[in-house]
Amino acid sequence: MIDEIKIVDNFLPNDEFFTFKNIMLAEEFPWYYSGYKLNSFIFSDNKNYDYNFTHFFFKDHNKLSKYYDILFPILRILRPYAIFRIKANLTLHYNEVVTHGFHTDIEDTYKNIDTFKTAIFYVNNSDGKTLFKNGQEVDTVENRLVIFRTGLPHTATTHRSKTRCVLNLNYID
Repeated sequence: MIDEIKIVDNFLPNDEFFTFKNIMLAEEFPWYYSGYKLNSFIFSDNKNYDYNFTHFFFKDHNKLSKYYDILFPILRILRPYAIFRIKANLTLHYNEVVTHGFHTDIEDTYKNIDTFKTAIFYVNNSDGKTLFKNGQEVDTVENRLVIFRTGLPHTATTHRSKTRCVLNLNYID
């Protein structure tokens, strides 16, 4: 299968995007500390950078967030057949750029992993990047959506900007 990466700029109409962004980056939005970036078994090369803040909207067939409804504009356009997981990640400023470990969002133990898609929605501008093992890079530009086959190994970099906020969706198209 070809490792196609689809990039859609200005994914949401401006009014829907700014409503979404203002909620996600509001002081009262609940973020939860995670002591690892990728999962509890895979760490980046520099463990000092292996943490972030997360917010799970959907996991294990359950809505986990009272903020789930803010996803409707995104889901309306994506039109997923089935949702596996929706999680937001918030990372903070670092003094140096470090690349985290390559990973896939869903383990290969799932049958037909190639039917799964991953979409990354960038909530704000940042100098952090999304890197793919095939050598492709995607800049963090607000209101940008990147879609790719979930089995395609990818990672993120740290950033010097104040924050980097992304929404990660794993679904069946």
